[in-house]
Amino acid sequence: AILYVQSEGIVSGNPDGTYTPDVAITRAAFTKIIVESLGLDTEKLCRIAAFPDVGSDQWYYKYVMAARCAGLIAGYPDGTFKPGASINFVEMAKIVAEAFNLHATTDAEIWYKGYVLALEDRGAIPVQITAFNDVITRGEMAEVVYRLHGSVYGKSSTTYVELSGEAHVEGEGSVDFNEEEFEDDFDFDDFTFEDEEFSENEFEF
Repeated sequence: AILYVQSEGIVSGNPDGTYTPDVAITRAAFTKIIVESLGLDTEKLCRIAAFPDVGSDQWYYKYVMAARCAGLIAGYPDGTFKPGASINFVEMAKIVAEAFNLHATTDAEIWYKGYVLALEDRGAIPVQITAFNDVITRGEMAEVVYRLHGSVYGKSSTTYVELSGEAHVEGEGSVDFNEEEFEDDFDFDDFTFEDEEFSENEFEF
């Protein structure tokens, strides 16, 4: 999976040539992978204002701006993006399912269920993921993109039922990464990843 995303130019690894697959992926790195996977133009930027914590001198600036111009991300209510923050499985499932046009049904009681089932149907949930609120690693993200972008089928995949036995995300409604759709979204600041607990508020990206 890592060799695939590297060969496709989706990731380039660390400056020292390593990829560090077991390290949690940041929001900046995640955004780059999504942008590169979709082939979005990172040079043609729209007139949307940049996030105050995403400087134009940062390597991820063009990817964040491309994703924002495409309506994939909107940031926090305070206007920031928090490029160094991590992302968990259900957050990733939402974005990935929509980015790759997977059919996801809406569940009024469990907002993330349809997105997880869409990834399950596609066989795109790495078996290393064991809970809805698992923090996603660089290696796991590469595996998901490899299966979807590379049209890879038949690999072992975790199911919604298996994940539901490990953790349950409290909250109602759905996640939307467009700025105008942020009603009652989760806030990353309310997450406690170490204790694998969620707040009762919904999140945004």
